[in-house]
Amino acid sequence: MRTRTRIGFTLLELLLAMLLTAVAVTLAASTLRTASIAKERVTVHRTTLERESRLRAVLTDMLRHAPAAELVEEPLMRLDTPAPNDSRLVFLSKGVRAPFGTGPTWRVSLSATDVINVTAFAQQIGSDEPAFGFVRCASQNGTCRLPTGVAATVYYGANGKFNSKPAMTGSVACNNSQFGNPLPNITKACYYTR
Repeated sequence: MRTRTRIGFTLLELLLAMLLTAVAVTLAASTLRTASIAKERVTVHRTTLERESRLRAVLTDMLRHAPAAELVEEPLMRLDTPAPNDSRLVFLSKGVRAPFGTGPTWRVSLSATDVINVTAFAQQIGSDEPAFGFVRCASQNGTCRLPTGVAATVYYGANGKFNSKPAMTGSVACNNSQFGNPLPNITKACYYTR
């Protein structure tokens, strides 16, 4: 009896190999897509945790160093509501700059659009300039020119009373029409922070 030597593959074997290859490629692509989504989620989570821990550390330092109530003329902590759906926690602290607990008293204002996007603004009491990290960009009725490509929160006001608008870009009018009037009959200025 003679055996036949096979040369090549049958059509059924080729179709089966192509089908199994397609299934393997689909599974690999799905696995890569899932891994990419997981990596993005981990990155966002890690960034959120870092922001929260930095904010928690800063707030702990500021809240831990409240001035003596008898030494200040305003409440140590209050909730301001300058507009509907806009509330700000305002408190006094001697913990804005090291060494904490010493030096001037600061008025700190916190506002949040959500848990992640918290804006902090600090101003030394008795000064019309905000704390470090803020750049003065215009006097009242001037134009605040933000750096190209920068989306910044712009603050308008004086003496610890400021209205703000987030995510501003380009040239911003520094006036009551744009921001409202946080402090009537007082000359104001614009500041920005990224």
